[in-house]
Amino acid sequence: MRKKTKKRKPTILFYGMVLLVISLGINMVSSLYLKQYNNQIAFEVQTAERKISVLKTEKEAIKVEIDKLASKSIVVDLAKDEEMEINTDSVVYISGKNE
Repeated sequence: MRKKTKKRKPTILFYGMVLLVISLGINMVSSLYLKQYNNQIAFEVQTAERKISVLKTEKEAIKVEIDKLASKSIVVDLAKDEEMEINTDSVVYISGKNE
């Protein structure tokens, strides 16, 4: 006669193994998602940094142009070209960087 084998009830070890497999799967999926998200953010940061550097260059060029156009001699020359007269009584000079 053969012994009848009893069906074993799932034990804590079995539940632990199932939980381990599930957690490994979730870990793998979340790490892939986070890596992709991190790459997307890094790309956006690089794009923003490039835009900032371009805008800084444009800002410096505009500052140079403003300084060039705002000098006292340019204003006086333009006034003379337009045949305007300078009324020295009403002229107010504000001291700037180069004046």
